[in-house]
Amino acid sequence: MAPKYASKYGFDKMPNYTHEFASIPIENLVIPDADPRYTLKDLKDIDEDKLLAYDAAICQRKRAKYLHNFITTANCSGKVALDDSGNIVGFCSVRSVLANYLSTAPLYANNEDVARSLLAEVLPMIKDIKKYKSFVSLYPPTNKEAHSLFLSLSGDHT
Repeated sequence: MAPKYASKYGFDKMPNYTHEFASIPIENLVIPDADPRYTLKDLKDIDEDKLLAYDAAICQRKRAKYLHNFITTANCSGKVALDDSGNIVGFCSVRSVLANYLSTAPLYANNEDVARSLLAEVLPMIKDIKKYKSFVSLYPPTNKEAHSLFLSLSGDHT
């Protein structure tokens, strides 16, 4: 499809990067334990301006409307992680997507322990989780903690 758009519309500037794709069959999904150093709250219980500031610092875009709509849609479960000072150190949303998959996006965390804690709280929120085929996520190949996290969530079956 890219060559068609390049010739027709001039969209010929392609970034030189790729994403890794983690796909964990639901029967292999290991729900982790949360780290007690972090407090997890529902998205609705967090100051939205603080969440938007955290998001903008990571993704380098101001996308308030998009993010609000994306993380509050039906079939979406999410949590926010706070440190002992009440600062946001991560947030996660998981939703059902086409072909009966669960997808996490965004999953932003200051470290792997925060990410693990977020998933420890969000995954049990999914009703009838066993009915889904796989739990999937995209992440940059430079993020070695994400690779480690998804490998541990899969029981080494990712």
